[in-house]
This record gives sequence, C-alpha cells and structure tokens, in this order.
Amino acid sequence: MNGLQRSSLTILTLCFLLAAAIALGQPTAFSFRDVGHEAGLFPALANIHGHGAGWGDVDGDGQLDLYVATFHKAGGKPNQLLRNRNGKFELVDSSVTGISSRATGVVFADLDNDGDVDLYIASMPNDKKEPICRGCSLLRNDHGVFRDIATGNGACPAEFGGRSATVLDFDGDGLLDLLVGEDPLRGYNGSTTTSARLFRNLGKLRFEDVSQSVGLPAGIPALGVAAADVNNDGWPDFFLAAGQANVLFLNDGQGNFRELPNSRATFAWPDAQGDNMVCGVCFGDVNRDGLLDLVLGQHYDHPWREPVANRLYLNRGISEGIPTFEDVTQQAGLVALPMKAPHVELQDFDNDGHLDLYTSIVKFQGNTPHPLIFRGLGAKRGLPRFEQYALAVNDFPTSEDQNVKSTGKFFEKLLAEKKIIYTAPGPSADFDNDGRLDLFLANWFAEAPSLLLRNETNGGHWLQVQFAGQSGINRQGIGARVHVYPAGRMGKPGAMIGMREMAIGFGYASGQPAIAHLGLGDADEVDLRIALPHGRGTIERRGVPANQRLTISLNDSPASKATPKTKAASPKAKAVPSEPSFPPQLPDGRQIVSDKSDQFLARPDTIEKNVTIARTAPVVEFLYYPGQNYPGRPWSNWGDSCFADGKYYSAIGDHLAISQKSVGEHGVGSARVFVYDPQQSSLRQLANTADVLQTKAGHYAPGKIHTRIDLGTDGCLYYATHRGSPSATKSEYHYRGDHVFRTNVETGQTKVVAEMPVPFHSIPCGTLDPDRLIFYGGTAASVEHEDDGIRFFAYDVKNGRLLCTGPNGPARYMMLARSTGRLYYVPGASDGPLMRFDPASANEPTPVEGVTMNVRAATDEVAGKIYAVSKAGKGEGAIIQEFDTATETMRRLGSANVGTQNYIASIDADPTGRFLYYVPGAHGGSPQDGSAVVQFDTKTKRKKVIAFLEPFYTNQYGLTLKGTYATAIDAEGETLYVTWNVSRGTRAWDCCGITIIHIPSSERAH
Repeated sequence: MNGLQRSSLTILTLCFLLAAAIALGQPTAFSFRDVGHEAGLFPALANIHGHGAGWGDVDGDGQLDLYVATFHKAGGKPNQLLRNRNGKFELVDSSVTGISSRATGVVFADLDNDGDVDLYIASMPNDKKEPICRGCSLLRNDHGVFRDIATGNGACPAEFGGRSATVLDFDGDGLLDLLVGEDPLRGYNGSTTTSARLFRNLGKLRFEDVSQSVGLPAGIPALGVAAADVNNDGWPDFFLAAGQANVLFLNDGQGNFRELPNSRATFAWPDAQGDNMVCGVCFGDVNRDGLLDLVLGQHYDHPWREPVANRLYLNRGISEGIPTFEDVTQQAGLVALPMKAPHVELQDFDNDGHLDLYTSIVKFQGNTPHPLIFRGLGAKRGLPRFEQYALAVNDFPTSEDQNVKSTGKFFEKLLAEKKIIYTAPGPSADFDNDGRLDLFLANWFAEAPSLLLRNETNGGHWLQVQFAGQSGINRQGIGARVHVYPAGRMGKPGAMIGMREMAIGFGYASGQPAIAHLGLGDADEVDLRIALPHGRGTIERRGVPANQRLTISLNDSPASKATPKTKAASPKAKAVPSEPSFPPQLPDGRQIVSDKSDQFLARPDTIEKNVTIARTAPVVEFLYYPGQNYPGRPWSNWGDSCFADGKYYSAIGDHLAISQKSVGEHGVGSARVFVYDPQQSSLRQLANTADVLQTKAGHYAPGKIHTRIDLGTDGCLYYATHRGSPSATKSEYHYRGDHVFRTNVETGQTKVVAEMPVPFHSIPCGTLDPDRLIFYGGTAASVEHEDDGIRFFAYDVKNGRLLCTGPNGPARYMMLARSTGRLYYVPGASDGPLMRFDPASANEPTPVEGVTMNVRAATDEVAGKIYAVSKAGKGEGAIIQEFDTATETMRRLGSANVGTQNYIASIDADPTGRFLYYVPGAHGGSPQDGSAVVQFDTKTKRKKVIAFLEPFYTNQYGLTLKGTYATAIDAEGETLYVTWNVSRGTRAWDCCGITIIHIPSSERAH
C-alpha cells in the first residue's frame, strides 16, 4: 500500500469512527468533574512535567494520599507528596519526598510488613541535558514520615533506567518483591542496559537482583509491567510490555520463571518500533469466567493521522498450566484511538458489575472532561462487549489536525484548543471515599493543568476490600483473589458478580492503592470467597452489606496457623491447610477444571516394568460434589456407580450415623445421590436419604450408600443404605435396620420401597436386575444381632414382595447375568464356592458346580461375559477373572496389579468387553502408585496406565485423589467416570469429587 492510499484510508477510518461515536448520542454513561483546584492540588502541581503518579494511605488515616513524579526540567518542579485531609490536599514540604528525578513509576507498598506503606520511585538517571536527577529511590515510612534509604538497599542500582514498577511475592515468603521495567532506549534512559529487573525482598528493606537466576533474561526492556496469576495455580506471573518484545512469564511455583510458549508472537505488534511503543499493561476478568484477561496500551507516534487501538487479549483457558490468549480487540468493540493512550486499567467505574476499560485520554466538551472509558456491557458466549462515548463530544481530529506536520506544532494547537489531552500516568482511586473510582492524570505539558477527576456517575452498589494483619502472607494481601456472589449463591454456576486480584502498580507509570474495588450492580448484600496466594487457603464472608470498605484480617486466615516460609515454596506447598474449609472449592470459584498434562504419563518408581504407559495423555476434568457444607466423618464414597441413558449416577455420604439436627442442612447421617450430565457439564443432587427419613435427633440415620446405584427400565434408580459406624446400630439409637430406596431420575422423587428387608441389618452389598426390577442385597448385622451373620435377600420392587432371604450372603459384590436373570455371588468376604440365585424358581441360592472365586468387584455382563477382580490376600495380588454366563465357567486372565497397590473396589468394561478399567488403591492408597487409571486388555492380558493423576492434582489444585469405589465407562467406551475420596490436608480424605477422563482414541484401538 503506498502512502497516498494509506492516508486516504486513515481519513476514511477516522470519519467512520467519529460518525459512529456521534451516532451513539451524547455521552451519558459516565460523569466526571475536574476538582483539582477545589481539592487543593494547585499551585503545588502547577508547571510540572508529570510522568508518574501513585495513591497510598501514608499515615493510616483512611484517606488516600497522592505522590506525583516529574521530569525535573529547568523551570519545573521536583516530585510532590500531597496529603489528603478529608478531600483537601496539602503539600508536604520535604526534601526527602521532593526528589529531583526523571521518574516514571510510583508504587506505595508495605515492603517491610510493618503496617505502613513505603514508597518506591522508578526513575531514569540524568541524561546530562537536565538538572542532576537521581535514579530509582526507596523511601521507608516510619509512622507517616519518610526516610530516604535509596543507597545500598539493592533495589536502586545507580545506572538503571527504571520505568514502571509493581510488586509481587514471587517466591511465597510473605515479603513483597519489586519488578521494575527499564526503558528500551539505552541512550535516553541514562543507563547502559535495557533490562527489566526482579528484586527479591530479603527483609528489612534489603533487596537483591535475582532476575537472571530466576529466569528473567537480560536484554528484555519494559515500559509497562504487571503481575497476576494468569494460569490459576496460586502463584504470580508477570508481563513486560515494550513494543516488539511483549512477554508473559509464568511462575513454576518455586519462584522460577519461563516465557509463555509463543508469547512474543501472541502479543506482537508488528509496527511497534522506534517511537511506536507499547506501554501500559493491565489484567482483569472481563467476562466473569474466573480467568484473567489482558489489555495493552499504545504510545504511537501520530495516532491522530493513523489511529491505533489498545488491544484486548482474552484468556481462552488453561491446559497443563499454560494459558491461551486470543486478540479480541475488534470483536469486543474497542475502536482505534486518535491519540496516544499509554495507561490502561480494567475497573468498574459505574458499579454495574461489569469491568470497564479506561485509558488516559480525556476529551473536553467545553470545560467538561470526558475520560475515555469503554463501558463494559457484559459478555455473550464468553466474548465481552464494550462501547465508548467520549469520542463523540467534539470533532477532534479534524483534517486540519491531521495535516499539521510538526509534532511540536500539533501539541501547541492541541493545548490551545483544549479538545483532547493524554497523560502518561492516570491511576484510579476512590480519593473521597464515596464508593466511586476517581482519576488523577498528571500532565506532561507544564502549561496545562493536571486533572483530578471526581467520579459523579450514578451507578450501582459497590464493595471495597482491603487486608490487614500478619500471617505469613504479605500484609496488603497482594495476590489474593476476591470473588463476590449475590448473598446465598456463593459458588453457584454463573452466579459470580465479579473477581478482582489484589494488585498495585499496573497500567503505565501508575500506582494504585491496595484496595479491591468491586461494582455490585443491584446486589445490596453479597457473599465473598477470598483465595489466598500460594495455596494458603480461603476466607469466606457471607451476608456482607454493600457500600462499604471492608477490612479482612489475615490473622483469621488458614495461613495464619501455618509456619511462615523462609525460602521459595515447593509445589507441595500449594496444598491447602490441614483443616480445610467446607464446602470444598476449586480455585477462583470455578465449578470444573479441565487439564491435559504430560505429567499424567510420568511413570512412578513403584510401577512394574511390564506395565505399558499410554502414549497420549487424556483430557481430564475434575469437580467437587456440591452440598458438602460441613465436615463429615468424613465425606466419602463407598458404593459403585453406573452410566446409563447418557448420564453418570453416583452417591456419597457424610459417614455419620446419629442424627444431629444442629449440624448441616438436614442434620448428619446423610447419604446422597447425584447425577452428572456431560451435555451440560453439570453435577446436581437427586436425592438425600435424610430428606426422606426425617430422622429425629439422637436416632440412627444412615451415613452412606454402600451398594451399587442402578437404573431400572422404569426410569428409576435403586440403591440401599448402610451404617456409618457399627456402634450406631444399637437399640439406644433406635436402630431397626436399613432400607432400599427408589429415586425417579426426572423428578427426583424418592421413597423407601423396601423397609428393612432384613430387620436389624444394614445393606453394604447390593445390585439391581434392571429388567425384572429385583433388588439383591447382602447384609451386615447390627452389634446386638451379630449371631445372624451375613444374610442374602432378593426383593421384587415391582410387586413389593420379598422373594428370598437366607444365610451366608455376600459381603462384597454380586454379579448379575442380565441375559438369564441369574445372580451370582461368593458367601462372606473371602474365597468360596460361587453361589447362584435364579429368580424364576425363587429357591434358595445353590453352588455353581466346580467354580470357586473371590469377587471384590465386577462388571456388568458384556457379550456373555462378566469380569471380576478378586480381593487380594494369601500372598497373592488382585486377579482379573472372566466368568462365562452361558457355560457358568471361570478362567483367570492375570494379575490386576501395576504397582504396590492391590485393593480394587470397582471395575468396568467397555461395550465390547475388550478393555477393563480400574484404579488400584481403593482405601486411600492410590497415590502411592500415582493414582493410576488402568486399562486391562482382556485379549492380550496386557495392562496399560492411561493416566497417573497424582501428584498432578496435589500440585495443581492442592487436592489429593485417595482411591475410589466407583468407576463407570460411557456407552461408547470413550469416557471414564471415577468418583474419588479426596484429601485436602492431613486427613486420609475429607470430601469427594469426580474425574471425567476422556480416553484418547489411540489408546482404545483394538
């Protein structure tokens, strides 16, 4: 494209954008008023060359004070500190804060954890054209009085051209570290290098440059810097913005960094070179999906001739700890801008619950300022939408504006006409404490005033959150995530109003206060879930009234009970505390997480050499069961599950057995049935036995479902309950026996269909003939009827009658030949003759001649075969057995073991019967073999592990998968569902969750 074509296209583009803006009508979304003079900023800030600004409460009076950094040119002024006295500012006349500098970064942060904010100023050394200016400075705050400690602190190298600055605790030691960008123009910045620096906080305001040792190479400059957890692992990552080298670095959880793969290509601006620069960077969740998105601001040479958009990159998801970003600038409605727009923030300026996108441009309609804010309209199918209003207030840029050849002459015209202005910094803060975010824009042009824009927008409700206290976490809570929900809807899918990660020092040359501002829209009362950094646990607050600044004490956090760390944390440190909170939650309030990791294929040392490892890792999803709102004894899964009619059915219970109405929604002694719908990715409760039984306080209440859950051809689930503890089956607790239940899967209606089929017995073993609607059970006697032993029963639920009951029942599992209706089991809990029950005759069970088995778990009948796994014992591991239902013969296929664990409590077969799936280590031992998910080939007798799920889940989410009693494969043999007992601390396990394992087709090939 030649120059004439490009110029013509640019003019047409500007005309179109202006027309589109005017078509929106008069700007009504936001209302701001310049109150700089009435708030007392002048004459202190008159005639400055402002290039940095930061907000912070210097003296702890609840009022945000302001520090303005300048280029101290001849005739200008040094840096200025202004104290906020109830909305009126007073200049602090001090040589300590009135530093002569070329400052472009300001951040107030409590760097020594003493409860008051210190001040770091990023500055470029003297370039010999201006008065003597120092480089970076560090000021210690002693109860509101600053002391200059720049010399020898380790964070202020003499020859370092500092630009923007931010803070983060990159190594998890509870001390805030400093990340400082360096100007890319070596001669201009007064330094001999162009390298952003990471300064580790050693304590007592001493720092060391660890940039290269932790993975930040030399030679990567940055005009803008920002830190946030972009891959939801609890550890801060960071972004460096400088134009051609825009780079995202990921923290490995041990304080080391690596570049996001293809980072430079993903965030490249091909025409960013010379005076065309990328400056500001900011993170925020623009579509409420719990993932942090990214916006970049531009400082291009002549945008009034060739408009340039600030860019929005949407976080599309995380795989193996790697986030994927997509440039959605145009789709989101972010039009190109006719002015430099270096500073950017994602904040809610109208408190409607949607993040707006602000950049440091102000247009004027007469004397009324209109900051350029793209109003967030919410998201549709994950894509956010924005609209801007400020461009319509005047006709800039006109063709006359575009034709001014000299940049100097252009800005003379711009200042004289007062149609538009831009500034380098522009940090937001609620300086007047009215719940609306205001703006300060420090003007570079000495002849034009800086702007203090008070937000007077009529908006929604709001909440501001800040932290205090000492708990092994930095006192300001930097890195903590605040999730806000409507009251009573904490953690509900789609309910989250917003999420903010506590951060200061983002955008460009700007420092924000350590206060998370959340617009609430119409919500006047909310619930909060706060995820602490580095996997230190969560804090919850329910029923929080809106329209207040809330201080959360870190002394009350789970981390306050932990031993403070003194060095970089290991991945194990991401686990939550030993006393986890309820209900269990995934990071950032997500309901489900999806991962595909090469770690799933990492062979533990315990795995036998003859075991094959899959070549392709599966995609695995995980979610917690809802409703685990109180500690059980513990919450756990004991009975097998089923996949039927496109859905996965399973059960968990609180393992308690005496009803206590003061605990939990229905008291305790609660067993619950759930359905997972893969089409909706939703897990919901179908039934709670406590709702049906309505047990009185002090009475026995079943705490678990130990039988299989089966779906009958009548569209109902059948299952039976079991005691949580034998000691509860006493007359003093009014124990009379357990029951068989039926739940309609469409309505959830649940009733008892067989009340105490064997009196004074619970039912740990059971299965349903789905065609004939006969429920079979093996029982366990109460402590006062132990002489009864284990009994067997067959109950016709269709006709409501007991077909058979007798002694020597099964303790573990039963096998159903659906083709013939015959039921098979082994009496007791060990090896023995295989027994047969034929419902056609309803006679007592009889032995199958010549067949002795040990059955701990079994599959459904597949192509005339049932596959069973034995309970290991007598010096032998678990054995896979094949039972032919036509000939009633059994053959051993081989060992089920793959490592040290041989207790297998559930097994399922794909629709062909070729592949069996199971997890060794049912009763908490599975992590010793990596929580291996095993595929057994019934034809070749080979064992293959399709995934080792541990230690991935421990490292990634702070949860450990501790064995299962429930597995089920879908009708296509493609997806395996596993219900897990999960540990989040020191207990063997404390709650339950599901993994959904999508088996790669290459691992299912026959």
